[in-house]
Amino acid sequence: TEDGTYVVLYTQWKRPSLARLGVATSTNLVDWTKYGSPFALYGTSSVNANTGSKSAGILTALVDGRLNAVKHLGKYWMYWGEGSVKVAISDDLINWQPIGPSVLKTRSGKFDSSLCEGGPPAVLTANGIVVFYNGKNANPGDTNLSAGAYAGGQALFDAKEPTKLVARMDQPFFQ
Repeated sequence: TEDGTYVVLYTQWKRPSLARLGVATSTNLVDWTKYGSPFALYGTSSVNANTGSKSAGILTALVDGRLNAVKHLGKYWMYWGEGSVKVAISDDLINWQPIGPSVLKTRSGKFDSSLCEGGPPAVLTANGIVVFYNGKNANPGDTNLSAGAYAGGQALFDAKEPTKLVARMDQPFFQ
């Protein structure tokens, strides 16, 4: 953050098989305060303790040569999800409220035909918001990839409407 606090979104594992997001902060990268689910405060029906919700990236901007989490349009923004990518907003980087439907869904015949999931931090640029994400190939899916292969994707969202998809790569940028 601008004040030097580090925020990490990580995958918690609830046995036997539920992965979900957790949020933690640190001022020194040694001592961490864990807050549990970033969605706990809102208790929405779309995300709860029994819903998988791993993988997320907070919107950042390049500030003095490094990526910092930034408020945009008065809120912090997060692109997250497993299976598809969704959006959530926050006032404090700890408590997140999911908004709207999925913004990135699977596409038949493409490298992301089986799933899309959040990746590293999204980046606010002069051209919009760049979101990097993980795609998984279905069987059949992209015939240039093995079934079940993961590959990196990139999408561009409108900076004025962060849930509005502007463009998306048809081919992965790495595999």
